[in-house]
Amino acid sequence: MTLRLGFFSDFEGEDTVLLAGSTSDISGLCSTIHGFLLSDESVLAVHELTCVSPSRPAAIYLTKNSDEATTEEGKGFVWACATPEAALAVEEKLIPLATANVGHQYFELANSGAQLMVSAGEYEDEWWKSNA
Repeated sequence: MTLRLGFFSDFEGEDTVLLAGSTSDISGLCSTIHGFLLSDESVLAVHELTCVSPSRPAAIYLTKNSDEATTEEGKGFVWACATPEAALAVEEKLIPLATANVGHQYFELANSGAQLMVSAGEYEDEWWKSNA
């Protein structure tokens, strides 16, 4: 499997950006995010690490700058990690998904009514073919 990304309006009652993959995929995502958080970079284009649904496209940017409420083109979702505490909270929620057979965690998206759901082992390729 590969990391997949899509925007689903009214997904279980909430507008949701779904980022899903296997535990191995989530483990790779954790490593990439950890490296980003330790780097001098201010923005990570998470969607560039995924297979974005053509029928439910989404762009998501992880940022370390609390003032960065919009993306370069003004499109996409911002996942803010502006403080060391926020960065730690993101990692603490993601790491268990990298070892769980099945599970998910929710994250806030800045200046958006949508939520981010990161899922491991719940939404397989067949689900994406039918729903995205």
